[in-house]
Amino acid sequence: MIYWDRLETVLEDFFTLPSDTTYIVSPFINPELLENILSEKWDQEVVVITSWRTDHLLSGVSKLEIYDVIKRHKKWSLRVKENLHTKLYSHDMDSTFLGSANLTYSALQDNQRSNHEVLKFVELSSSDKESFNHLISSSNLVDDDYYQLCLEWYNENKDKYQRHPRESIVEQEARDWFKISSLPASISPSRIWNIKVDNKEPELYWGEDKAVEHDLELFGIKIEDCHDLNKFKQELAIKVSSHPFISSFTEDIDLQGMYFGRAKEWIQYNCTDDPVPYRRELTDYTDSLFNWLSELFPEDYIVERPNYSQLIRKRQ
Repeated sequence: MIYWDRLETVLEDFFTLPSDTTYIVSPFINPELLENILSEKWDQEVVVITSWRTDHLLSGVSKLEIYDVIKRHKKWSLRVKENLHTKLYSHDMDSTFLGSANLTYSALQDNQRSNHEVLKFVELSSSDKESFNHLISSSNLVDDDYYQLCLEWYNENKDKYQRHPRESIVEQEARDWFKISSLPASISPSRIWNIKVDNKEPELYWGEDKAVEHDLELFGIKIEDCHDLNKFKQELAIKVSSHPFISSFTEDIDLQGMYFGRAKEWIQYNCTDDPVPYRRELTDYTDSLFNWLSELFPEDYIVERPNYSQLIRKRQ
């Protein structure tokens, strides 16, 4: 049977079943999701195999923080394999889900910014189990020394990496989606609607009129084709969810959230502008991004101010 949606729930239900050893094989793993989805296995044997390929680590799609999760559970172990592409979730190498879905929110959840993934339930044959064991034996077991080597390499090289848009080659040549100019400039989607449809006066002293036109052109939205504000937001949400810069940013937002200052740091580090803008120049862009995400995806994100600084986090 092939599962096309509700993949997070499918795996959560699967991992509640009894087993001697649970196997997670996925190149990209969200550390928070890993621990949450295996809540029934905290004191049981778990083997996790992932990729710590250098470009994956530097781009942020692979996480060294997985080791912190593994260390909290005495019976869990972590192995890494650079050329790993397999996505496989198994009990005792018997019953197994396999498919295209990594263990990340964008792969397993169903919302407008999710990837289209599938998982298929199968029973492994004897030859399958041999191949599975070969995969394990050909991977590297991560211990404290191995992790420390990887961490030192990452800290030495993280500032040398320049991200590139996750688009086709033709689209990359046509546009660099990781420039600051490709981020929303308007205060919020509702503000665009107020100015263009409700005839509210834009604040000309900072160029709000130009910011509105910039955003409509950026996301290719014809506001006259949207019969109401909800339709306008729906169209924007589709475009925003597939925006490479924004979708990369949201991958790093978890239940604990990201403070405003950390968000500015993230944008500065990941942008491809030359020269790189000063962090103080990114305040308005960060504020707009917080507003856009919480307004377009209210079921996914919430913006709070627990102290003096704003915080954006995933909803539970």
